[in-house]
Amino acid sequence: MYFVIVTQGIFLKGAGLVLLWPQITAMTVLGMGMLGLAVARFKVHIA
Repeated sequence: MYFVIVTQGIFLKGAGLVLLWPQITAMTVLGMGMLGLAVARFKVHIA
């Protein structure tokens, strides 16, 4: 849902990062968390 809000804000409303930083921050945190879990699972799978 964050991606949709950011995309609409940028393309349809011309909003900048100042208005969309909460959604961008949430997407970054979720992405980093998922990447961390994937790396941890991969290390377990390799070992």
